[in-house]
Amino acid sequence: MGQSSARNRVRWPDSARLDGARLRQLRLARNWTQGTLARGAGVAQGTVMRLERGAGAACRCDTAARLARALGAEFTSLVVKADGYSGYVAYCSGWRRSGIVVADSAGFVVDLLAARQAGGSPDTGLLRQTGWMVHPDARWREFLPRQWSIPVLIDRQSRRGAEPG
Repeated sequence: MGQSSARNRVRWPDSARLDGARLRQLRLARNWTQGTLARGAGVAQGTVMRLERGAGAACRCDTAARLARALGAEFTSLVVKADGYSGYVAYCSGWRRSGIVVADSAGFVVDLLAARQAGGSPDTGLLRQTGWMVHPDARWREFLPRQWSIPVLIDRQSRRGAEPG
């Protein structure tokens, strides 16, 4: 039971891969130093330096969200998204986290959606409204008590935070 059950357990995604060049571009567009951004986001200047240097550098979701908020940008505009239309899963928890997170096949968060859920399994409406496609036959799967997941696809036409072109 030990190793095999631990390997099959679904892990709540809590980290994101940031586009360092995009982070730097947004910071420079505001004529900010790395220190100014770090203070505005409440993170260490070394964190900003590390994230700007790396292509797809990993950080905690709350760090990515604070940086995006400080820059006046959407979370989705800073994270690295995998190419293709498969491998994304949306997660929702009735007790652990508020809202819905969408992660790629490697477990990195690519979108954060604020949602208020009143008991029972979540609704797919918010996913559809924010540019995620859900197969009509797909249903939320409860993988732990009051924690659900559902496979999703990116709708490139209506995706918020998507790159033009």
